[in-house]
Amino acid sequence: MKRIGLIGGVSPESTVIYYQLLNQAAQQRYGETSSAEVVIHALNFGEMYGYYKAEDWTTFKQRVVDAAKGLALQGCDLVAISSNTTQVAANDAAAALEIPLINLLECLADAMREKGIQKPLVLGTPFVMNGPYYRAELLATYGFETLIPEPAAQAVIDRVIFEELVKGVVRPESRQAYLEIIDAGRQAGADGVILGCTEIGMLIEQAHTSLPVFDTTLIHAAAIAEAAFTPQLEPA
Repeated sequence: MKRIGLIGGVSPESTVIYYQLLNQAAQQRYGETSSAEVVIHALNFGEMYGYYKAEDWTTFKQRVVDAAKGLALQGCDLVAISSNTTQVAANDAAAALEIPLINLLECLADAMREKGIQKPLVLGTPFVMNGPYYRAELLATYGFETLIPEPAAQAVIDRVIFEELVKGVVRPESRQAYLEIIDAGRQAGADGVILGCTEIGMLIEQAHTSLPVFDTTLIHAAAIAEAAFTPQLEPA
């Protein structure tokens, strides 16, 4: 088993989900008494959100790079960023490391290729949906053209993320609002939906819609586990 360095805190809710998923994967691989060896550098959500609102991406990225370097110094064998918005710093962090960084977008792209997806709908923070990195990186590096909801729907997505989900609040009416947004995306030509904010998986699951759902948290955590956990040896 390799030591996982997890950059979290953005938000704390998403970090908890990643930690739970990694431990579940360790139990499945090694047995029910096992757990993942994880070192978590939890960034201050309020501080990072301040940089986000101020669009101070230089400082935002540097905080992530510093966290990645610190995890490497603590003996981690690989690093991952447990946040979609924070993937904006993934390439910078990877360049600063001599150990692998498990890139969320690469994992997502692989999962969509397996399903034959060509034009997914992206749900996420305003930066994920409209910023210069996330969708542009999916197109330039991985070849995926993406759709986003109409502005009024984006405002609903943003409100639910920051007023509810990052606080651990899950409301049925918010789920229904998201499902209506997903249905509108289907009508606009989307052949899949990316849950491009780590916490959206608390609200939306595949069982809620017939449109293929790509929960980036589940996909990314599975890829981290695959990289970190060696196959269990069969008894001699």
